[in-house]
Amino acid sequence: MRIWKRFSTVLAAATAVSILATAQAASAGVNQTSARAYASARDRTEKQVAFTVRSYQHSLSADTTATAKGSHCTGCFAVAIAVEVNLVGNLSGSLTQRTIAHATSSKCKDCTVVAAAHSFAVALTKGTPCLTSQGKADLDAIRRQFRALSADTGLNGAMLQSRIDDLMGQVASTLLNNLWASAGSSCDRDADSGHGGPELHEHGGSTHTSRPDEDHTAKT
Repeated sequence: MRIWKRFSTVLAAATAVSILATAQAASAGVNQTSARAYASARDRTEKQVAFTVRSYQHSLSADTTATAKGSHCTGCFAVAIAVEVNLVGNLSGSLTQRTIAHATSSKCKDCTVVAAAHSFAVALTKGTPCLTSQGKADLDAIRRQFRALSADTGLNGAMLQSRIDDLMGQVASTLLNNLWASAGSSCDRDADSGHGGPELHEHGGSTHTSRPDEDHTAKT
């Protein structure tokens, strides 16, 4: 059992920074997870977190998108975080994951604008990957932490990036340690009596720095 991880994170602030990190790509009807946050002089604080866990059979095609924008304001705070976990059983087709993070800081002073899009896929060619009850509880706790993080206006872009990285590591750890393999296409037996463990495959990324008042998009 393997985990495919793909993520893009973009930060825009007084000095706009984007960080793009990619991992091994993971294509069953196209499913989408998206988050959008637009801050302005009228609404100076905007945040949205989308965190989904889905199960599929045979193939996967997934789009994960986060868009954040700060415009014409001082001290605006816009955070959009999209996280997607896909469990694919009896893989016989393709696995495709696409992530897009788009952050825009336009005519902003001391603004923090962060967009993060992350996706994971776990697939088996025979059988179905299933979360244990502990794994489900852990992912739900991580989801709540992401929501709390997106609302913490005391954090700057670098601090948000660090916390996002930490929480994504927690997602990876949960998937590594709380999955079992069902021989069929469902997870209807006692999850905690499962067996086997996935392998995490991860690659490095690149870092880019741009000037303020620019669009920055990271795609993988």
